[in-house]
Amino acid sequence: MAVKSESWLLRFLLVEHRQHLFQWLPFLLLALCPLMHVFMHGGHGGHGGHKHRDTGESKDAEEEAYRRGVEEGKKQSDPQPRKENDHAR
Repeated sequence: MAVKSESWLLRFLLVEHRQHLFQWLPFLLLALCPLMHVFMHGGHGGHGGHKHRDTGESKDAEEEAYRRGVEEGKKQSDPQPRKENDHAR
């Protein structure tokens, strides 16, 4: 029953009072920005940067894994060298 009344209310607001809602829409979007900023940054430790948790990996191991990933990416993006027979085709 609650879903039916909420959908009726939403329909009423959108159909009958569209202009009243649309005139406040930019302000609602601006009001959402600080709220999203506060709540969305909670997941990764805020503005202080990413804090490394004790996962058993040292910084050197992370850097080495990064370097290996970069090298793998370079190998995959480099075209295969041509053989001498291929440019005759």
